[in-house]
Amino acid sequence: MRFRSAAAFAITGLVLGQSAYATQFELTDDTVALVGNVERLVARFEDSLPDLARSHSLGYEEIQRANPGVDV
Repeated sequence: MRFRSAAAFAITGLVLGQSAYATQFELTDDTVALVGNVERLVARFEDSLPDLARSHSLGYEEIQRANPGVDV
């Protein structure tokens, strides 16, 4: 029983001790509502916005906000 609790404690420490990395952008202007990099691409007829979002690691809301007025 003592070994199990020591092993559980060690595993918990390894899992919780993992680092998380994220991109950080410095907001220098209070009027800016968008951060990141501008990317442009030419879509083909068979491309859908959700497919393009998935291939560029974007979420549904991100692709929808970047393309207002386009039927998703």
